[in-house]
Amino acid sequence: MIASVVWFNHQQAQQAKMRTVHYQMASALANTFAAQLDLTNLADSANLLFSFSNKPDWLHNVSLHGPQGRVVFDLSEGDIQSQTGITKVNDTRLIPIVIELKKEQEIAGYLRVAVNLKPIKQAHSAMLVDASSNTRLVFFLIAIAALFISRTFYKSTS
Repeated sequence: MIASVVWFNHQQAQQAKMRTVHYQMASALANTFAAQLDLTNLADSANLLFSFSNKPDWLHNVSLHGPQGRVVFDLSEGDIQSQTGITKVNDTRLIPIVIELKKEQEIAGYLRVAVNLKPIKQAHSAMLVDASSNTRLVFFLIAIAALFISRTFYKSTS
């Protein structure tokens, strides 16, 4: 009973840490995207970014807003709830990030990015699978070593 409570608390703490890591990763990706924008002409710079490269897997949708909040560029799909991450899209949870774009301490606009967690979580789950298989292998080797040691001990005392 106590072990299950400890395990449950540990799992809750790990999930909270992973939510923080996922948000930080999404924020870093959105900030990287925002750093590539030309703040003098937001619409042209956003169009240029998307015309030269394919949309990355982690980017679900993006919109660019002027200083007053009016939409300048929108590459969004679906309704507003799916764009903001309130609802799931194709079993995928989105993280909405809004970044102020500043030019010389003055707000030039806002960038709203909905980051798809699926590619980020796939790398994390692959790492967990590797770690758990390594842990199982170590425990198996420890059990085999314990078996041989106990067998050697019992044969030497007989």
